[in-house]
Amino acid sequence: MPAAAIGSGFFAPPRVSPIPGIQPWRDIPEETLVKSEAAVVRRINQVIDRHGGEKLEQLSDTFDLADNFLTILPEFDHYDRPAQVGRSAPEY
Repeated sequence: MPAAAIGSGFFAPPRVSPIPGIQPWRDIPEETLVKSEAAVVRRINQVIDRHGGEKLEQLSDTFDLADNFLTILPEFDHYDRPAQVGRSAPEY
């Protein structure tokens, strides 16, 4: 059944890997984001494996919905969504 989320956007990061940081003023190296995401995905997949679910390929898979309705102005979005490679700008 299709599902959608409604909210500020904080709850629904862009569907990219690694998920970008929400603190743009901190210069976090991409390697750090990749390692952190891999560790989280590994842990989540351990739990999923115990319960017979479908494993994640990347962390953003947990936010894979039919649509996200962003009820926020673009200037206040936590992520720079239009700049994400391969994704169209969302509707706000």
